[in-house]
Amino acid sequence: LKHFVSFVTSPMFPRLFYNTFHLSFLNLAFGFLCPILFALLVNELKDNFFKKFLQTTSYMPYFISSVVVAGMVLSFLNADGILNQFLALFNVPPKAYNTLPKAFPIFYTVTCIWKSFGWNSILYLSTMSSIDPALYESARLDGANRLQQMWYVTIPSILPTIAMMFIMAV
Repeated sequence: LKHFVSFVTSPMFPRLFYNTFHLSFLNLAFGFLCPILFALLVNELKDNFFKKFLQTTSYMPYFISSVVVAGMVLSFLNADGILNQFLALFNVPPKAYNTLPKAFPIFYTVTCIWKSFGWNSILYLSTMSSIDPALYESARLDGANRLQQMWYVTIPSILPTIAMMFIMAV
């Protein structure tokens, strides 16, 4: 208990608490909607080969070690990394983005989203596959276009999964 008290009363505790809360909020705010939107878009694809290819490539980063992903991101953000090579096409001078403290939350959030959104979208896609096709047929007979079918059939059908995933994310 004395170590816990020492940690909470430390002068660094407010900063550590803020940083943790800030990064968690960014991951929740931006990372929660990405898999839902991606799953909705993939669900609308008609080409099965492209759909399976997109699903497979999107959830592959989930299986890569976090240490390897961190190393990849650091090499991408170096002064001679891929990001600077791309920005050089637009005459932007090279900069070591991995050393900028203000850039860390952005790159950390993007990396977390990239690593997890494919796997999370698989959960939503599996829920979408269990929706009764008669609901879509009924909506089409009532004159609903694809966007209306998504809004009035797909999203309400996956709301329990969205709620459970939100609870787990928080």
